[in-house]
This record gives sequence, C-alpha cells and structure tokens, in this order.
Amino acid sequence: MIKDFIEQHWNSNRLLLGNGSSRFMTEMEYPMYLYSYPSNKRVMTWRIPEEWVVREAYIKDEQGNRYLDYKDDPLHLVAYSTPIDKWVDWTELEGHLYWNTSGYNEAGYSIPWEFKYYERDWGFCCTEEWWDCADRHRKYHVVIDAEYKQGTMLVGELQLGNIGVSDLVIMSHYDHPYQANDGLSGVAVALEVYRRLIADPPNWFSGVRFLFVPETIGSIAYFSDHDYTNISGGLFLDACGNGQSVLNYQTSSMWSVVDDVIKMVLKEHYETSYGTEHPYNFFNIKGRGEIPGNDEIVLCSLGIPCVALNRFPYPQYHTSADTINIIDEGKLQEVADITEDMVRMYCTNYKPLKKYEGIPFLSGYGLWVDWRKDKELNSKIEEIFMRFDGKQTISRIADDLDMDYWVVRGVVDDFRTAGLIEAVPITKED
Repeated sequence: MIKDFIEQHWNSNRLLLGNGSSRFMTEMEYPMYLYSYPSNKRVMTWRIPEEWVVREAYIKDEQGNRYLDYKDDPLHLVAYSTPIDKWVDWTELEGHLYWNTSGYNEAGYSIPWEFKYYERDWGFCCTEEWWDCADRHRKYHVVIDAEYKQGTMLVGELQLGNIGVSDLVIMSHYDHPYQANDGLSGVAVALEVYRRLIADPPNWFSGVRFLFVPETIGSIAYFSDHDYTNISGGLFLDACGNGQSVLNYQTSSMWSVVDDVIKMVLKEHYETSYGTEHPYNFFNIKGRGEIPGNDEIVLCSLGIPCVALNRFPYPQYHTSADTINIIDEGKLQEVADITEDMVRMYCTNYKPLKKYEGIPFLSGYGLWVDWRKDKELNSKIEEIFMRFDGKQTISRIADDLDMDYWVVRGVVDDFRTAGLIEAVPITKED
C-alpha cells in the first residue's frame, strides 16, 4: 500500500536540511540521484539556510514544573529558534507563543507547527487548552539549547523515458517534520507512480523527472544549476491522502498542454467513476483562495507551466494532528491513478507535422479505416490528418474532436510509422 511508506517515515524530524532529512533521502530504496547544496550557497535570489541542532528546549516555572518540552514533542519548539536562557514574565513570553485559535475541532487540541528558517528569533508552540490555563502571574525560565552550523541540503531526482526531449516534472516536498499528509503523501504518491511506470513503461516520446525537494528552496536550488529549456510542463503533488473527498486541481499560470492533459484525465476519471458529476475543484493559480502556494509557483515563475493536485484545506494542516491516522489509502490511490494517466498521456504526446503534399493516400499506406468496422474513426480520420500542422498536439486534436486520446495517438503513430509525419516535441509555450 502507498500508506505503508508514509507510516514508515512520517514521525521523523524532516526539516529543510539536517540529520532527519539526510537520513530520509539517503535511505530511499530507489536509483535516485542526490544533488547537494551547502548552507549559505546563493541560489537565484535565495540562500540555503544553516543546519539547526537542538539539544534541549523547555519552559519552566518558579516551582520547577516544565512545560512545552521539546523532548515531549519537538513541535513545541518553533523550528530554527535562537538559543536563549532567560527568566521572563508572561507579557514577554506571550509574544513568543503560538497556538491554534480554532478551539477543539477535527484536529483536537493540537500543537501548531511554526518555523523561522530565515529569521533570528525564538518561540514555543502550545495547544489552545494550555494557553487558556497558563498562569499569567508567574515568571518563566525559558531554555533553548540549540546551534546553527554548516550543513547540506539534498534534492533527489528519478528519471524515466527520453530525457531532454520535452520533459515533464513531477514534484513533491519531503520536509515538514512529524507531518504525514503535508509533503510526505505527495512523495509517496510520486514513488508509486514511478514504480508503476517502471513495471509497465509507455511508448515514451518525451521524458519525466521526479523531483523530491525541500519546499520552495529545494526547487529553486535545483533549477538554479540545471538547464530547464527542455522542460515543457510540471505537476506538483501535496496533501494527497487526507479524508477530504474533493480533490483540488490548480491550473498553471498560463493555460498550456499540461492543463489540457490533466483536465482530460480528470474528466475521464470522474465521468467513469461518478457519471457526469466531477468531484474536484478548479483553482486558477492567480486566485487560489485558501489553496497555499508551493513549488508549482517556482516553475511558473521560470515560464514553465505547472499544475497541482491537492486536498486543501484540512483542519490538521501544519499541526501535531497531521498524523498517519488521517491518511486514507483510497485517496492516495485516486491521486496515483490520475497522476499515472497524466504522465502516460503527456509523455507520449507530441505535435504531428505532415511531410507530404495534398491529402494522404490512406489505402496505399494501409491507413484506411473500414467504416463497417469503426464508423466513428472512419468519419473523423480526415479531421485528424487535416490538423497535422506541427502546431497542434495529439491531446488537443483529441480534445477538439471529442475523441479518446489513445485512439488518436494510435492513428498519429500509424502515420508516423508510415513516414508521412514527423514528431515535433512539446515546448513550454504550447
């Protein structure tokens, strides 16, 4: 099951970099290439942060009672908090506390996850219940024994197909400590799709790169030292496994072939499963509402159209309640099925360009379709080959003619085998 991978790894300290993240990436049982980026390295306008090491952290009152102890739950400490050893009153402490203000809901009285990767400040996270009951009249001893040091951030890559022709990028982020759905579920789904494609590879025309990155800074680092001129589209996966029934599809910042393909796959998947009802939401990347931005923004900023699939919002997001208990295997499988179909369609897709004059002699090349055997294809084959202008992809031809992609792909490939067309790769401008 896809969920097994999440169960194995979710309860670990996976920050942007550090022992938890390095252990996770180096123990992956796949032929993954790892790219290393040292702390403080400049990548575009960003820099790689330092590694953060915590020995202990807690708040203690005047009677010696400890609260919000890092050893009890690492999420009590705001990630990348600065060292401190100081007595403070409640007024000062309050300015460094974070808690959920939504009360008791599906996430319970949970601890929020907060971080300050690029700030130099400190803080603790608590439940709203603790916040309500804390004594405002005491002094508190705040102890954070931590340090920043030079470290190494890792980005993992898996490749399949004809890399460098018209690559599709599948991205997910592996950081977010002690979180099951946020980040890690996308990694698990991407690895499942990789396994399926290895076991039953399509007739590749282009290639697909699977990237496993620390959120935002990882994709920025990767594209800062990789040629991305041959990348024509992307898909970002996140929050795939929570029990929310509705899947969100976020469009790219510019409508493109990757949007065409994912829309066709979603339509086919949901019409097959649910009739004419489509249980998914559309969000334009420019007006996403409650949907947070992730690494798809990085690709779009580079002029590479990138779409996203997720199940936001959900009440356990960025809290200690985002555990394996909220993960639904069926929801993971659903996203894996859609992603697999999308990759198979996208990476076999291209723009047919005719190499002949006039109209083709179908019978002379064994391309005539007997109307008695396939009336629909016989009636539409002319409309198909009239679109062999090197500008229209197979997927757009299929969509325009309201035909199954694989039927049209079969016709186009037969023309290509007969030497009547050439295949023009998809570009990010298509």
